Amino acid sequence: MVTNLPAKAKSIWAKAMMAKEPEEKLELLKQFYSSFPKHKATERLEVQIKRQIKKLEEEIENKKRKHGKVINIWNVKKEGDIQI
Repeated sequence: MVTNLPAKAKSIWAKAMMAKEPEEKLELLKQFYSSFPKHKATERLEVQIKRQIKKLEEEIENKKRKHGKVINIWNVKKEGDIQI
C-alpha cells in the first residue's frame, strides 16, 4: 500500500488478509474501511476495499442460496423392452 495508514488500520488489514472464512474477512474489511482516513491519496484503496466487500457479500449470499439437487418424484424412469 502506498498510502500512509495508521498502525491500527495496518493491523486490521493484516488480519483481514490472513482471514480464511468469508464472514470473518468481511467483518475485518468493514472495520478496516471505517478505520483508515479518506482523502485523495486513499481513493484507490477505498474503491478496492468496496469491491472486496461487495464480492464477499455476494459470495456469502450465494453460499446461503445453494441447495441440494432437486429431484422430481413424478419422473418415471423408462425401463424394459417395450416403451410407449
